[in-house]
Amino acid sequence: LPESFTQHFDHQHSLEKLSLMAPGALAPAVGQWIASLPELKSLRLDLTGRSTIAVEGFFDELLPRSGYSTPSSITSTDHDSGVFSDDDEVDFSLIRKSVLRLVTGDSKSNGSFIKMRRLQLIGDVANIAVFLKHITSPLTQLELVIEDPPDRADWHDLSALICEKFGDCLQSLKVSATASSRFADLVRSTSRAEPAASRLSLEQLSYLPSLKRLEIDLPESVVVTDKDLQCLAKACPSLEVLKLCPLACFPTATRGPKLTLDSIARLVSSCPKLHTLGAVIDAKNGSKDILSSPLASSKSLLRLH
Repeated sequence: LPESFTQHFDHQHSLEKLSLMAPGALAPAVGQWIASLPELKSLRLDLTGRSTIAVEGFFDELLPRSGYSTPSSITSTDHDSGVFSDDDEVDFSLIRKSVLRLVTGDSKSNGSFIKMRRLQLIGDVANIAVFLKHITSPLTQLELVIEDPPDRADWHDLSALICEKFGDCLQSLKVSATASSRFADLVRSTSRAEPAASRLSLEQLSYLPSLKRLEIDLPESVVVTDKDLQCLAKACPSLEVLKLCPLACFPTATRGPKLTLDSIARLVSSCPKLHTLGAVIDAKNGSKDILSSPLASSKSLLRLH
C-alpha cells in the first residue's frame, strides 16, 4: 500500500465493509485508521507470511482511551539517560511498550472496532491468535482461512481463545484452507499419492452457546472423532448447521473416518435445532440400542451429506 493510503481515505467515515489483501495492510498507521472507522462492520485481512511482531504492530498506533494515564516518561522517544556510555547504551523501546501495556491495563484497543461483527483472517493460526487477542468487539461471524495442517498447540490455543473472548456472542464459525494448502493437496491427488489425513481436535471448543453454524473444510486435517462430537454437543446446543469436511478422502491404509452413527445420534439429541449435517461417517459401527432408540430421532434434521 502507498504511504499516503490512509490520508486518501481519512474522511471515508461511512465505510461498513473493508478488505485489505495487499502488502502493507498491517502497518500501524493502517491499523489506527481501520480501528477509527465508526461504521465498520466487516473486516477481511491477510496475515500470510507475516511475523507475529508485524501482526502486533498493527495495533501499535491505537491510542489509549480516556480513563487511562500515559506518563510522558513512558512514551518519550528520548532514551539517553546519561547513565550509560555509547558502548553500553540500552534500547528501552521494548521495555516502554511493556510498561505502557501495564499502565493502560493491556486494553489500548478497547473502544476500537466498535461496530465490527464480522471478521475474516487469512494466514497461520499463530498469527490469527495474536490478532484476535486485541479484538474486543462482540463478533458474531468469524471466518478463518488457515494453513493446513495447523500446528497442534497453536490450534488448541486458538480454539480456547475463541471460546474465551467470543463464546457468548459468536454465531458462525467457518474454517477453510489457504490456496497454498489446497494446491499441495491438488499435487498429491494428481500424482496419485495417498490422500493425507491428520487429526483436527475440536475438544478445546468448550463454550459456544450461541453458535448456530460451524463449517470446517480442510484438505488434510479431516480426522474428527466421536469425542470431538461429544464436546460440540455439550458446547454448542444451539447448532443449526454443522459441516465437518464432508468431502474428505481417507487413505486406504488407515481405518477410514472415526465418526460413528452413535456419536451422530448423541449430537442430534443434544442439538434440537440442528437441520443440516455434513460429515464422513463409518456407518458400519453402531449399537442396536442407539439405532433403535426414538430418543435418537430428530424432528429438525432436513439435510444430510
